[in-house]
Amino acid sequence: MLKPRETLVTTGGYRPDNVRLMTAQDKGDLYPTSANVQSKLTELATEVGAQDTFLFFFSGHGASLFGDYYLLTADADAATRETLGQTALPLTSVSALLRGVRAGTNLFIVDACRNDVGAAKGGQPTLDTEGFAKAVRVVSRAGG
Repeated sequence: MLKPRETLVTTGGYRPDNVRLMTAQDKGDLYPTSANVQSKLTELATEVGAQDTFLFFFSGHGASLFGDYYLLTADADAATRETLGQTALPLTSVSALLRGVRAGTNLFIVDACRNDVGAAKGGQPTLDTEGFAKAVRVVSRAGG
């Protein structure tokens, strides 16, 4: 079975130097902390052009709290409302960073289970898929 990076290169035809994969096994600036993910998105926003396709794929855990939605990066701490707000990656921040990416096509995929942190210690499953999806908007850049 091909790994995600290999799949994008061999099946998708992406150049290897254009694929950035951040996993919990990585070290340094590719370790997927909230700050590192934000930093990479900011960096890529300056490298991507109108002729490019930009794909952001997140697979992991998510959380919702008072109508706000978060991606739980490697350093996220959902033990309390305060730690979640300080350590998780808000979807609104990801969306704002992605708006700065000037690719001809932006694709944003989130594969995340979610818990409602405010429901109880450890969270309860959330069925608020519509609310979670509203945090991500499709934006067309007609003419660049």
